[in-house]
Amino acid sequence: MDFRAHPVQENPIPRQLGEAGTDGFLALARLVNERNRRFWGNTDFEESPEAQLAGMQPRKAGRRVILLPEGTSPAGAAVLIVPLTDNTHAVWVDVMVDPAAWGTGLGRSLLRAAEEYTAALGRGVLEAETEHTLVPGPDAATLRPATGVGELPADSPARFAQAAGFVLEQVERISLLGLDQGADIAGPLAQAREAAGEGYALETWTGRCPDTLVSDYARLRQRMSTDAPMGNLEWEEEAWDVERVRESEAAQAAAGVDLLCCAVRDLSADTLAGHTILAVNRDQPQAAMQDDTLVLRAHRGHSLGMLLKTANLRRLQQERPRVQRVYTWNAEENRHMLRINEALGFRAAGWGGQWQKRLGQAK
Repeated sequence: MDFRAHPVQENPIPRQLGEAGTDGFLALARLVNERNRRFWGNTDFEESPEAQLAGMQPRKAGRRVILLPEGTSPAGAAVLIVPLTDNTHAVWVDVMVDPAAWGTGLGRSLLRAAEEYTAALGRGVLEAETEHTLVPGPDAATLRPATGVGELPADSPARFAQAAGFVLEQVERISLLGLDQGADIAGPLAQAREAAGEGYALETWTGRCPDTLVSDYARLRQRMSTDAPMGNLEWEEEAWDVERVRESEAAQAAAGVDLLCCAVRDLSADTLAGHTILAVNRDQPQAAMQDDTLVLRAHRGHSLGMLLKTANLRRLQQERPRVQRVYTWNAEENRHMLRINEALGFRAAGWGGQWQKRLGQAK
């Protein structure tokens, strides 16, 4: 079917529900929630339209674009993230299609529109992510990324990406920790405290980083964009400063997300040496997302990564006792962090594919 069989147009992002673009946005919000329920079999990732809309508002660091097929009840959508302060060579795209419209060419039409939008901005790289259930048995077809580490099932999302000219650059493991299954956090926390010694102290906060720490914290957020394994993805160092930290915190709060942050301070230099983040959606208090965990290279080898994660998980158990499950994503080549997760009881729950297309290359 021709790529242009489904005319696609940009849908304005309203500042609040009821303004121009609301109907299209609500269709997108429904598609996002339905896709997450299909994949996970639960509502852990479900967000209200109001929360999703808060996350879609423009920021200094970037803006979002919604592309929808023409019509009153769109069965698919593409969301673009356009960085503005760094990585201005690239755009990130997420294409979703209702299962009832699979095989109609709608996904290809949306992706083609996203490519044209990206090219019109003068950008040459399109990034995308796919999610997959556990890799099937040894006789099933799989794909290996350019890194050579990990694999994905050659299922319909992977075939769609390949057919569109994307290259699988990296595989991430999606891991799940069942706090309701008696996860042992206290033991590893005590061991990590002993290994870290007396030269470090923990700092914790929820939501807004203390003013006395925020400059150091911005530096850690920036280093996260360079120190985490990225494979061959063309993703440059992000520009983080205090303003960007505050903007990010405000956006998360507006979306109904509480950030439980834990940092470790080097007492000799009185600077932060690492951090970790847990995110809890107030509308889904049964689940948490393990976000960044980073220890600066000069401070590695003291079990600080384990200290940060266990201290924050213990705090989560105490302050958010309704949380039953914690999800996290790690590159398959990040063996050190995966070993920490495995020691804490995280188990593989799925896989993520990081894909890249350099526009102008032949499909």
